Amino acid sequence: KLRSGILSSIASRGMAALAPLMLIPLTYAYLGTHVYGLWMALVSLTSMAVWADLGLGNGLLTRLSHAVAADDAVLGRRLIASAYGLLTLLASMTLVALVFLIPAIPWESVLNIRDIKALEQAPQIALITLGAFVVNVPLSLVQRIQYAHQEVTQSNAWVAGGSVASVALAWAAVQSGAEVTIVILSVALGPILGNLMNTAWFFRGHSDTLPRLRDIGGAPARSMVGLGGRFLLVTLISAVAINIDTLIVTHTSGLADAA
Repeated sequence: KLRSGILSSIASRGMAALAPLMLIPLTYAYLGTHVYGLWMALVSLTSMAVWADLGLGNGLLTRLSHAVAADDAVLGRRLIASAYGLLTLLASMTLVALVFLIPAIPWESVLNIRDIKALEQAPQIALITLGAFVVNVPLSLVQRIQYAHQEVTQSNAWVAGGSVASVALAWAAVQSGAEVTIVILSVALGPILGNLMNTAWFFRGHSDTLPRLRDIGGAPARSMVGLGGRFLLVTLISAVAINIDTLIVTHTSGLADAA
């Protein structure tokens, strides 16, 4: 399992790195320099927000691994249900906030937008990019659950499938002459579809771990949240440091330079 997990991780991460490179020639000319730069600026914002699960993903992985090793199905269900419950509530609240806040944001000054087309489409592209990211936060928990169950290879295969789906959907959208927002939505849907199918596949084979409302809460959940908070601090600092470059370039030099 360790050997196959390592090899599949190399393949999965390689595909995850290759997919954005394949998307560049596919989308850059089609979207145009300014719209593409706007999109990349928003993508870098989501990359900085990998802490959006509040550290619960790593907290769940750590606590659930112990429950699986101890063959404690009840504890495992409580941890899974609590993580899904908290992140689903958080994602729902964030989506509602985005719907109301995005139209009110002065995109022209925030991202130094000078192109009329990019300015007009900024709210839609922001809602698609940020909204898809938020939706995927609770959906991606399945990867941590699989890691705790030592199903690393299966998890990596589904992640790679999501990357392939993004490229395939974007290619189909470009070939059909779709609107730029549809092309961006196609790219965003890949990981979401991968995680949805992965979740259905995993819980079909592990029905005893299927989360239920009555399993949410309790001391295990509080312990997981506390541990997640410590993971959150480390993730937040590193994510901002690594991904802030594009936003700085966008704000100071414009979308064309960011692209």
